Amino acid sequence: MTTFINDGFCVWRERNREWHRDLFALHEAIDSLGHTALGLTGFSQDDKLKMSVVLILVRALSMFEAMHLLAERGLIAEFRLLGRCLLELAFNLGALIKADGFFDEYVAKSLRERKKLLEKTITPNCVPGTADTACVQKEIEACNGRH
Repeated sequence: MTTFINDGFCVWRERNREWHRDLFALHEAIDSLGHTALGLTGFSQDDKLKMSVVLILVRALSMFEAMHLLAERGLIAEFRLLGRCLLELAFNLGALIKADGFFDEYVAKSLRERKKLLEKTITPNCVPGTADTACVQKEIEACNGRH
């Protein structure tokens, strides 16, 4: 059976790369430029804003490379989905840099969402005092302390 990840699909993938070689070359050049820009970013761990910008850039580059793999395999719907995610990252990045107070709200929202997710993991089936429950409880407390 041929799937998107086994060797039987390699022939089609190579043909697809050949048919769209200019677009793949452009994609690879943009990716290289992004990695060059990432290498030029100087930041200190003390500067939380710059560090967040770099982390968003890393995530964006990762998504961009995933888009390349999806396009190679002809998974266009998934490619477009990651494209929309990339746009959302771009908007967040712009707001992070330009809007006063956005960084603090961005971090607080992230912590609130993390806390909700952690609280959902503690169910009535959890055994109080076990290592897993204690670990999740510590994470929740850490989220509370960071607000």
